[in-house]
Amino acid sequence: MTLTVATLFRRRTRRIRPDDVMGIAVSEREDQDGDPYFRAIVSFMDDRQCVVADGHHRNVIDRTAAMVSDA
Repeated sequence: MTLTVATLFRRRTRRIRPDDVMGIAVSEREDQDGDPYFRAIVSFMDDRQCVVADGHHRNVIDRTAAMVSDA
């Protein structure tokens, strides 16, 4: 699997072996207006985590989590 993290000024790419991934989960929080906000988070064996998707639409985040899980 290849993980690319892009910000406004920088892009980093990292190759990840399936054995390095502990799992993926969808978490739910509230945004500053009190609306539900979802994040798909990949957990690695070395205790690091990476948010791979976030937003207000649970179905979009669930699909992204499933796609990453199947990779």
